[in-house]
Amino acid sequence: MQYHSLYRFYWFGTCLRYLQDASVGTPLHGQGNINWNIEQLFSYLEGLELSVTARLGHKKLDDFLGELKTKPAEGVLAAEEAQRLGRAVFELRETLEAEIEGGWRLHAYAKATGHYSSIIRCVEFVRTQCSKQSASDCTI
Repeated sequence: MQYHSLYRFYWFGTCLRYLQDASVGTPLHGQGNINWNIEQLFSYLEGLELSVTARLGHKKLDDFLGELKTKPAEGVLAAEEAQRLGRAVFELRETLEAEIEGGWRLHAYAKATGHYSSIIRCVEFVRTQCSKQSASDCTI
């Protein structure tokens, strides 16, 4: 069984949601902006071994990211780009859900207590236990 920090899943979800909700005028360049989040998304997909979703992500976003990187330093997301990004991320989410359902069995584990539980209970676990202890003590 491979263990991943809940922190990693939290930031993966944050990154995915940021890209899904990106709107006209969102800055393209710099840490925390569009291009950076697309690159982070690839890193998370590969690190979490979500190979099907990663392949689709590269198919949908590699050329798009290349186009965005050619924009000026002060460049922002245009209307067509925001729609294109939103569609791509929506497709990624559908594939991600199918990939997780098909091959992942996630369990939450708290080092402090030594207990496992299903991913369904994980959200409650994070709310009650991980908020009371170090994030490094909470892993999936």
